[in-house]
Amino acid sequence: MRFGLWVEPEMVNVDSDLYRAHPEWVYHFRDRLRTEGRNQLGLNLAREDVREWVLVTLDSLLSVQNIEFIKWDMNRSFGEPGWPDEIGRNPERVWLDHVRNLYGIIDELRRRHPQVAFEACCGGGGRVDLGILARAEQVWTSDNTDALDRLRIQEGFSYAYAPRVMMCWVTDCPNFVTKRTVPLSYRFHVAMAGALGIGGDVSRWTPQEREEARGFIATYRLCARPSRTACSTACARREQEGSRPHSMLRGTAMRSWWFGLGAVAAIRGDRGITSLM
Repeated sequence: MRFGLWVEPEMVNVDSDLYRAHPEWVYHFRDRLRTEGRNQLGLNLAREDVREWVLVTLDSLLSVQNIEFIKWDMNRSFGEPGWPDEIGRNPERVWLDHVRNLYGIIDELRRRHPQVAFEACCGGGGRVDLGILARAEQVWTSDNTDALDRLRIQEGFSYAYAPRVMMCWVTDCPNFVTKRTVPLSYRFHVAMAGALGIGGDVSRWTPQEREEARGFIATYRLCARPSRTACSTACARREQEGSRPHSMLRGTAMRSWWFGLGAVAAIRGDRGITSLM
């Protein structure tokens, strides 16, 4: 296992040395309260001094530590997107300049550290677009990791983007969003339709579950390891929902030259969820 880091460079906590030194660096309007979310304020990345600080800080981190993966997150919206220093000089350009500087930072970090892979995340799937995908190997699809809900989410994602950039985690049950419990095999089958990740507490899994997981991971590697673009050449087969009121058959099958895998949910009344392979 190699080392990665989950960071949120566009946010700052009020109780921090950075904010105490530069309270003007956050988005705000003069003479208005600054609204915190998640105990955070948003850094004005449109400012050149903020852009430089973020770049230097992350570059230093990647230069000193053996980090091979960055998950770049942004979890709160901007409450007061003001830039008082730019009044009269089109302060509304923050919406463009913030994104331009974000892209510029990632581009420069990738140039300096080509061994580092990037994932884009934003309060779930809020930063999934072609601009960020030109700079990140993968994106976080949704904070909802419930396997049944994920069939719908991942199906919709696949109409616009390649499955290989779609992060899909196997998480614990009951699911923290829906409180639903589904079999471990079903969770793996759904997550294997994209870029498979493990987000559960494996120390609490039974020996049987860990052995089952080893088998699924080995199977997934047969598809993923021969080529990083194997899944990008996949074809998707979509089955429509059944016509009966209380039955549903939904699935996606992905096939590469080396392997075929799929996930299908069968729900009939109150009989529960079955994984069909």
